[in-house]
Amino acid sequence: LWHVAELPLASAPLERVQFGLDEEANLLWAVERLVDGREVASRRLSLPDEALHPPFNAGRPAGDARKAREYAYVPGQGAAPYWYPYELAGDDELRRLVQRRLVDFSRQRPMPLPLPQAELLQPPEPGRGHQIAPLAIPSNGIEVERRWQLARDMHGNPVLWLQRQRAALLSPPARRLRFDVMVQAAEPA
Repeated sequence: LWHVAELPLASAPLERVQFGLDEEANLLWAVERLVDGREVASRRLSLPDEALHPPFNAGRPAGDARKAREYAYVPGQGAAPYWYPYELAGDDELRRLVQRRLVDFSRQRPMPLPLPQAELLQPPEPGRGHQIAPLAIPSNGIEVERRWQLARDMHGNPVLWLQRQRAALLSPPARRLRFDVMVQAAEPA
């Protein structure tokens, strides 16, 4: 007979990470939505120093279609912070999805994007990438939340634990990465 903690007190989510297969990019994406109880979109993101990492193209020309247009080459577009790709690695016996790191190629000096902060995406051993079994993620994706739970045992003593809960997504997160892109160049000032 298993003891069950009925009606435990639950905290607000500490972390919320979404996983989804992107068949177009042939990657698994892990997207941090909530870290340390705060939405990642509301976090202050340290922007790169424009002098050290200037963008390839600062803007677009006015919309006059009669003028000749100039185009600029950009090595890559679409990389964003808090998105982490997982690539299939290993032999036939032990196939794993291994966490990789994106680099922002939209700047003249490529800049690596920040590492994941969520505990769910940390590797068990330092120096190795986080790994996931390919069959652990359904085709529509999952969302994993971590939150504190508090209950009382049979003797009335408090029991506190960190719960992981997963739920299916309606559609997986996907990111459009583009490489070797030609974009309209900015007009000289």
